Amino acid sequence: MRVDYALVRQPITGIHSSFVKAYDSLESAAGTFRKFIFTLPVEGQIYQVTLLRPLAGTHDLAVTIILVTLSTILVILIVALLINRILLHRLWQPFYDTIAAMRSYKLGKIKQVSLPQTGIEEFVFLNDSLKHTIQKAEEEYQVLKEFTENASHELQTPLAIIRSKLDLIIQREDLTEVQSEEMKEIYAEVKKLSRLSGSLLLLAKIENQQFEQVSAVNLKERIEKKVQQLQELWKNNEINLDCHLQEGAIRANGDLTDILLNNLLSNASRHNIKGGSIDIYLQSHQLTVSNTGSPKVLDSKRIFMRFYKEETNSLHNWIGVIHHKANLRAVRHSNYLFL
Repeated sequence: MRVDYALVRQPITGIHSSFVKAYDSLESAAGTFRKFIFTLPVEGQIYQVTLLRPLAGTHDLAVTIILVTLSTILVILIVALLINRILLHRLWQPFYDTIAAMRSYKLGKIKQVSLPQTGIEEFVFLNDSLKHTIQKAEEEYQVLKEFTENASHELQTPLAIIRSKLDLIIQREDLTEVQSEEMKEIYAEVKKLSRLSGSLLLLAKIENQQFEQVSAVNLKERIEKKVQQLQELWKNNEINLDCHLQEGAIRANGDLTDILLNNLLSNASRHNIKGGSIDIYLQSHQLTVSNTGSPKVLDSKRIFMRFYKEETNSLHNWIGVIHHKANLRAVRHSNYLFL
């Protein structure tokens, strides 16, 4: 800071300030100064005081203050984010554990769901609600499964009796032609009901995990046997067969594999046209069964639903069965089987 005094005749009102360029001896370079001019009376005389204050130090101080302030705020924000992240993660960990336990839960597969222990009141309430819901779902599922199994099993005996009685009635010679036709229609409906009962019983056995035995299944050998059994049927219906089989093996339940192959090949025959064709291609990772048939497109939204039938007068039940432990995935609408 530099101060100059000068004797003047008239005083100056107030303090005059301005910015000027001048030589700074401390910095040994020209710099910007703030200039203040005012007057002071001293012993009857008036002195004009000129004060030069360099701005370099002020600017550096302001920059330093701003940097320190911003750095402090940034550090506080980072620390707050880290603390919040750690605390929130610890607080919400029971919730994530509960979600993971529910994702691994399968109805009818796991008897006891292990939900995490926590002292947070909201999560305790959530876990208690989930346990109650799971228990009710398991109870209702067991009732439904037992009903399906028992109903399917109990239906077999009366159906067998009805079929045997119908066989005897149809063979009677005193039946009129009209009565004979009616008996045939009744017999066809009884056969359909019997197939439905057998399918429901099969579903119940699968849900009861009675097909847990898994072994290596040679698909090529099994398909060759099925093709040999259906050759006569295809010949009578004038259906041409194009069969290309490579070696292919999977780990699956043998009985369910036979059921799946029977469904694929029988459907390819049943939903075909006279003079049509069936193409069977087996590779190491994929089995494709395709056939000619009606150009009508199936409903893609309902195609995997049980009991869905495109033809209302069809005699078949269309009960879809997939055994997950057999490592098979059947795509019914295109007759693809991925291994």
